[in-house]
Amino acid sequence: MSDLERYPINPIPLSLGDWPRRDHFALYSSFQEPFFSITANVECGGLVESCKEQGSSPTLRIWHSVLRAVNQIPAFALRIHNGHPVRHETIHLSTTVLRPDETFAIIFLPFFSDFAEFEADARERIERAKLTTGLKLDVKSSRQDLIHFSTLPWFRFTGLTHARALGIPDSAPKITLGKYAKENGQWLLPVSVTVHHGLVDGLHVARYLKALEEILNAPLTL
Repeated sequence: MSDLERYPINPIPLSLGDWPRRDHFALYSSFQEPFFSITANVECGGLVESCKEQGSSPTLRIWHSVLRAVNQIPAFALRIHNGHPVRHETIHLSTTVLRPDETFAIIFLPFFSDFAEFEADARERIERAKLTTGLKLDVKSSRQDLIHFSTLPWFRFTGLTHARALGIPDSAPKITLGKYAKENGQWLLPVSVTVHHGLVDGLHVARYLKALEEILNAPLTL
């Protein structure tokens, strides 16, 4: 069974007539650059310390937390399809994977609410991607029901921009993580969130960051 059969794409059209954001959508959709970005530090000590105690890597748990939080925020499930707003039931991950030759692949990682399932599936896909060469984009990474995700684990950042082809329709949120580090007794993770203003406002980004922080610091069963 293919990924498209396992994880079908079923956008649900929104009715513009009774959608409170219709004027906002119309305004920002007319912009050449309708995206805005917010960068913030998110406290992640609960997860980092638990992983240290267990001697395990926090990387995929952080990725899973990012995706869990996305699926808690309705605005992050909105996309633009053929010029109209739609909603997706489940949002997955399109992520970069660093290869041994220091190039990267872009792969599709489906969302599982259970971390063990997510981890097993992600590890298999990541290892396969490392064996590829060149800029071979996973065809599934062009789906709409995704966030575009990447990590910069080598340094902390306070701002970030994305390379974008402005003539190509795009409405998926973009989330990038930096290097987490301890500061004044707290483990802080830089998180950049870039979203289409016709679909998402700063309030929704704030709710996302709050949800992510709560997940990262919830009791962890390893």
